[in-house]
Amino acid sequence: FKHKDIEVSVRAKHGYPSPKIIVKRKFLFMDEAKDIKVKEELVNRISKYIKLTFEDKDSQTAFLFLQSKELLAMLKTCLEEEGYSCLVATADSRKSQDRINQGDEDIILSTSALSRGIDLSRPHKPINKIYAIITDFGIESNLVEMIQAISRARGDEETEKNPKEL
Repeated sequence: FKHKDIEVSVRAKHGYPSPKIIVKRKFLFMDEAKDIKVKEELVNRISKYIKLTFEDKDSQTAFLFLQSKELLAMLKTCLEEEGYSCLVATADSRKSQDRINQGDEDIILSTSALSRGIDLSRPHKPINKIYAIITDFGIESNLVEMIQAISRARGDEETEKNPKEL
């Protein structure tokens, strides 16, 4: 992809845990999310996008990475009102890897707490949809976190054999 007229490509020394990754970019341009009305609008737009793109919640899990605990809490409420079951995993929540991997929630919501050091392995309900919500994107500040976040959906044969959509 291009960022500020610079061609950007990412190569990893280790293979990505999927035979194919489908990258879709959706940009929601908004004013800085400081005002509660702007935050609510952002959460509603994210929820609407998830509802349009995450169709198979009965057999798959979605993973959503968002670097704001306040917005995660608001998004969890909004998604649950739409009929999704959600698990919020942040550094404060101290959810165990076993609890995360054995759960049946439709969507796992996380800050950078899950972007490193934990594999999301759910063979009974594989993670095939990954949403990375970046509210203030910068190549230097966000690229490593994004790469770490999208590579969390790995660890078992069932999860790794399917394409991932980012």
